[in-house]
Amino acid sequence: MELWEMYWGGMELWEMYWGGMELEEMYWEGMELEEMYWGVMELEEMYWGGMELEEMHWGGMELEEMHWGGMELLEEIYWGEMELEEMHWGGMELDEMHWGGMELGEM
Repeated sequence: MELWEMYWGGMELWEMYWGGMELEEMYWEGMELEEMYWGVMELEEMYWGGMELEEMHWGGMELEEMHWGGMELLEEIYWGEMELEEMHWGGMELDEMHWGGMELGEM
């Protein structure tokens, strides 16, 4: 998976679980979200395939553990310098989210 653009608008996301295409816990600035609204940009397309994300810590743009397609990305990843393939987080709404071939209009 290639990285293109990812913006977090300085917000914090503590725990995101996308294992079997489901979100167990999602906290945005310490609040539970039923819908995902991200800053000023919109999320156009997210393809996770059969990939699994164990833990994603975005406080300070820091990624500790990320599992995609059996590949582990440990250490710290700073998205301000990297880019994620068409992932726009910043204000608001998710047009399409594809997790394992499953389309999610909104969360």
